[in-house]
Amino acid sequence: MTAGSRLVDRRGFTLVELLIVMAILGMVITAVLGVYKSTQRMTYTQDEVVEVQQNLRVSLDQIGRDIRDAGFMVNGNAISVAAGNTLTLQSAAVPAVMARIVAPASAPFNYTTPADTATDLVIKVATSDMVDLFESGASGDWVRIIRPPNQTEPLNDTFQVSHKDSTGPTLTLKDFITANTLYQAGDIIVTVPSQASSLPRTISYSLSGEDLIRNAGSAEILASKLTGLNFDYLMDDGSEKDTVTGSELSDIRAVRVNLTGATSASQTGSDQYGTGGVKTRELSTVVVLRNR
Repeated sequence: MTAGSRLVDRRGFTLVELLIVMAILGMVITAVLGVYKSTQRMTYTQDEVVEVQQNLRVSLDQIGRDIRDAGFMVNGNAISVAAGNTLTLQSAAVPAVMARIVAPASAPFNYTTPADTATDLVIKVATSDMVDLFESGASGDWVRIIRPPNQTEPLNDTFQVSHKDSTGPTLTLKDFITANTLYQAGDIIVTVPSQASSLPRTISYSLSGEDLIRNAGSAEILASKLTGLNFDYLMDDGSEKDTVTGSELSDIRAVRVNLTGATSASQTGSDQYGTGGVKTRELSTVVVLRNR
């Protein structure tokens, strides 16, 4: 092999060739980054759309349950405030935690409250499933007892569940301060938030910014990224109203709930991902009052 051939074998790339390769690589990388950014935008937007839809479904489901339970064991209107963007419901049990009392197996076939707070009262209820709804012990549920059909309380007081027995099935109540009050089969035990709570309980819905607020004794954010909350009220005469007051509250037979949600402008709007824009979704349903 000659010296000339060895020099030829050791030749490298010329500057022009390197510039061409770098230009080609730059174009490929730019194209890949463009595809990646587009895919990232679509993925992020879709995730937010899914979140918004889920928020709407969860909210609509909870509102629907509360409307269906409204008026339960209430001596009055199931709905106390019926406005376009605010709804206040009344119910004896929020959530619908209740137990129906059944008669004891032996005479006198009813229950008499004890004479002192140190004595508990064991009450038989209809099913073990009802027993399982209640919490017992030192932090047991506070309850009240209502008598249908006039929704009155034989004793205007609260009691605490000290023990429960699913095999009985029984609930043991304590903190009786009035003796010789009779409870009988068909009376209903319902939970209340605290010892000082009265009946009926109220549940309200409103929108604060983009947060749906549910207040059932204490305010909680039920869902976020909501941009619209609207209620329409279907009346006994077939009409539909956006606001109902006074004596007409008793004529409401169903509520149309409309919810609108939107993705975040700072994440999916034009300032972040080009021309994609904010995505909006809407859900609507009609819920019939069962206890009016």
